[in-house]
Amino acid sequence: MHQFGPGVRAGFAEALHRQAADEAYIFLPDFGRSLEVEVTADGAAGRVRDLGTAYHPAGSAHAYRHLAGEGLVLKFLRLGGSCAQ
Repeated sequence: MHQFGPGVRAGFAEALHRQAADEAYIFLPDFGRSLEVEVTADGAAGRVRDLGTAYHPAGSAHAYRHLAGEGLVLKFLRLGGSCAQ
C-alpha cells in the first residue's frame, strides 16, 4: 500500500518490475479529492485519474508513478509468486 496525503509532492515512481504471479492495483482517491497516476505495462503507458484499477498478468513488466493528488494505492499479489527484476 502507498498513501499520498496533503502536501505530498508528486513524483514517487515504482521501479519497473515483473512478478511470477498476477498483480492488481486499485487506485482510491481521498474523499472529495483527485488522484492521478501513470501506469506502465509492457512498454505502453497510460494515465488513471481518480478511482481506477490496473491488472498485470504474471511475467509482464509494469510500474506506476504518482502524478498528482491524494489517496491510496492498494496492491494485490497472488500468493506463491516471487519478484524478479
